[in-house]
Amino acid sequence: MSDRRDQVVDSLKVRQWIKNYAASPTDTVVDTGIVFENNANADLNFQYGAVYELSVKNNPNVGGSGKYQTPSLGYITIGTGWNGSATTTYINYTSVAQPDIPGVTEPAISAVFWDGATETTNMPSDTANRQIRVKIPGNTQSLTVRLRKII
Repeated sequence: MSDRRDQVVDSLKVRQWIKNYAASPTDTVVDTGIVFENNANADLNFQYGAVYELSVKNNPNVGGSGKYQTPSLGYITIGTGWNGSATTTYINYTSVAQPDIPGVTEPAISAVFWDGATETTNMPSDTANRQIRVKIPGNTQSLTVRLRKII
């Protein structure tokens, strides 16, 4: 029988950041390398359903001051359902927290599937070679992106 401390430690392991992206200051997309796999790696890749927590801190100030910072927190959800003719896997980004800062606009973050040529928010289930791409428009000076799998 495991004691409560083991359960807490296991829970904390799951909550560690699994991806830290060192994107260039002008990047508007982050290709995560997180892909669909039939035997999804518990630490990273997704199968038919997953939830990722996304934290972004960027400087959207085109005017040049490096002091502006816009932190955002949200979730990327991936789920599989029926589209009327076939099972289909969908991706969505939901923003849950961003500060209300005068003079600073929250970036319109989105998440899509990317196959190297095409972006889409849905794909036939069991489609290989598609990764999660995070889109962060309006970044001008600095960008920090962290991603972790919740389930």
